[in-house]
Amino acid sequence: MCTKHWGRLAASILAMALLGGVLATTASGGQDPTTCYNYDCAAPSTGISYAGGPIITNPVVYLVRFSASKTSLAPGGGFVAGTFSPSEPNAAVAARLALSGAASSWWRKEYSLPGPSGEIRPAKVMGTVTLYDPALSSDTRVSDTQIETELLQAVSTKQLPRGLDNIFVLFFRAGQTIVFPGSGNSQDTFCAYHSNVIETNPGIVYDVIPNQTSNSACGPGDGTSAFQLMTANLSHELTESVTDPLAKAAWVQRGSGDEIADLCDSGDDTYTASDAVTSYQFQLIYSRSPAGCFGNEATTSMGLSFLGASVQVSLSTNISGVASGQLVSLTQGAVTLSASTSTTGIVTFSLANLPVEATLQVSFAGDGPLLASTVNSVVPSGS
Repeated sequence: MCTKHWGRLAASILAMALLGGVLATTASGGQDPTTCYNYDCAAPSTGISYAGGPIITNPVVYLVRFSASKTSLAPGGGFVAGTFSPSEPNAAVAARLALSGAASSWWRKEYSLPGPSGEIRPAKVMGTVTLYDPALSSDTRVSDTQIETELLQAVSTKQLPRGLDNIFVLFFRAGQTIVFPGSGNSQDTFCAYHSNVIETNPGIVYDVIPNQTSNSACGPGDGTSAFQLMTANLSHELTESVTDPLAKAAWVQRGSGDEIADLCDSGDDTYTASDAVTSYQFQLIYSRSPAGCFGNEATTSMGLSFLGASVQVSLSTNISGVASGQLVSLTQGAVTLSASTSTTGIVTFSLANLPVEATLQVSFAGDGPLLASTVNSVVPSGS
């Protein structure tokens, strides 16, 4: 038996789903592509709740590709350029960043379960596995049933490891259409999806990432490269595989079955690769509190400038397009100071009632997950 959850929906069928077309009952997830492009975009008020099923707390990711030759498991071309590059940017680094870096730190905390055993930890990315399967390597139409069969065979022959913590990310070539029997295909219905096979204990969790370079319904568009489209789809499916590996069993929206990336389906955030040129693009993720769609974990920096009898606090955040937030308090011991002037990102406080030397603590709170920070500074004597 296989349970499935669509990832990012193809734009051409998304309108049908939103208008109540037949696909609305067979493919869940996705939002109007004109919404949710902002950092803090509106999300359905019903939100996400825990349905009681397992999550993956120690994710281990394997990138999987298929070869048509038994004598050479080095597959030919057809993959999105850069996917299996030996150096960054590549899919392995994208997977690690999506599940271990700033893109995931806040949601791993939010969607962990109580107790040490419920903590979602940073993922391990083990590299690339090439499997011999001429059909999955070369067929222009590949059925999910074929994919299940190959994965069961690979696990039973120990080409792939057994265990629910393992996530197998399957990459396909240009010109290959992935078909999910009775539910559509990767040209018309979905851009990617995650699924599982539970005929075997403890089950097999996998993500299907087609090459959507030439599929206008999935992009790329708005300046997005084929590589960025691939990493956006990859981050979407990996996130949901961790938080809802058995599909609609753990962190899910009741009724719709949408998961934490589905509610922010059309929003992405970018991360610059170490070459300082290439950008990874990752899916925004739904947060329950505050409700909305967010990207990388926000950080705040503050600078204190002492100007005679006042201190000027400069605020900045690493999230573009976010308001400067609110300066909650500036304190010295039991004394709370009031702002005398305020401009964008800068707040000035009077020090007239403070001792000649004091330790100040500045607290800042904004409108995103973990967007809070404090800084301490000593006011120099004579200020």
